[in-house]
Amino acid sequence: MKTLKIAYWASTCLFCGVFFMTGTLYLLHAQSMVTKFHEIGFPLYILNLIGSLKIAGAITLLVPRAYPRLKEWAYAGFVFDLVGAAWCHFCVQGFAQGIKLLLPITVVAVSYLTYHRLNDPTATQHPDADGPLAV
Repeated sequence: MKTLKIAYWASTCLFCGVFFMTGTLYLLHAQSMVTKFHEIGFPLYILNLIGSLKIAGAITLLVPRAYPRLKEWAYAGFVFDLVGAAWCHFCVQGFAQGIKLLLPITVVAVSYLTYHRLNDPTATQHPDADGPLAV
């Protein structure tokens, strides 16, 4: 159970840290993000929307006792964002740019799967293990 908790918190903190950082860069209209959006052909006003949603989603996942349905929506939003970003990069910039997003998709998958494994009430626990992790 401890290994599962470590895997959950490591993947979630890593993922949320990256998304919090990129969300902040989106909101600040950092030159690197503006350039990427111009290359892909997106309007710049999308930076504000995606940036604020990335930050809100990262905070939601890091709050230990947040509403489970809200966490589900945050995970879904991150997956939609990552799959959409991978597809856009793949179509506009080629395979090498799109494939780079497999790493964050893998990290969010590990976070999501360990979240559900830790909160599964039917999972058998070792007698010395703590109760379900309310994350």
